[in-house]
Amino acid sequence: MPGQLLNALFAVVFGIGVCVLYYVGSNFLLERIFMDQDGYSISKDRWRRAIQPWLFLAPALLLLGVYLVYPVYETIRLSFFNFGGFDFVGFKNYLWAFENPDFQQAILNNLQWLVIVPTLCVVFGLLVAVLADRVSWGTIAKSLIFMPMAISFVGASVIWK
Repeated sequence: MPGQLLNALFAVVFGIGVCVLYYVGSNFLLERIFMDQDGYSISKDRWRRAIQPWLFLAPALLLLGVYLVYPVYETIRLSFFNFGGFDFVGFKNYLWAFENPDFQQAILNNLQWLVIVPTLCVVFGLLVAVLADRVSWGTIAKSLIFMPMAISFVGASVIWK
């Protein structure tokens, strides 16, 4: 247990340290690159302000590319090959999937969930809203309905204060 706690503590401290170092280092580099000897120039300050948001977005965009875009690309690419990934089969995998009754049933089930669940949620939500608005104790009803959401926001604000 203490080893796990130390590992977790190290991961948190290391992660925060890397983030702070990246933030401070990138700001330092921007200041060095876009600062004149006697201070700021308007044109360089404009460039600095244009680059700074992209510099802070770069790690997130890189992680999205590595962990989201690349796997999607590889999945699509590999779908045109056989099971081993060596022989190109074109659209044969897709033809097999769309001719397979299990796949067709799975698609129908997903479409039903896609249509029915959001529709029922909206209808039920509107019904509750109308009923809560019509009763004399509607304020209490609305408070009880929205309390879980409000508590989670309060909890998050206290945690991340």
